[in-house]
Amino acid sequence: MTCLGIASPMNIFGDRKLINNGTGHNILLGIRWGYFSIEAETDCLVINYDDPRNNPFVRMIRDKICREGEGWKGSFYLSGRRLFDFRLDR
Repeated sequence: MTCLGIASPMNIFGDRKLINNGTGHNILLGIRWGYFSIEAETDCLVINYDDPRNNPFVRMIRDKICREGEGWKGSFYLSGRRLFDFRLDR
């Protein structure tokens, strides 16, 4: 299992993504939320929150993550609209 920390303007509390075999969930302040699957695109990975365990709002979220140098840069989308960028750290 891999644990990645997300750094974004929206997250000052230390959200973590736990990933295992192409699926995962978030942990924020000790609470499990946001179940997702990981899909490959041509030059990026997409974290897709369209999972029946999530509420309808969370199911509209997609993160697109691309390799940037030694790390990963991502963009947060809600209903297809890009709202902000973030980076992932191990």
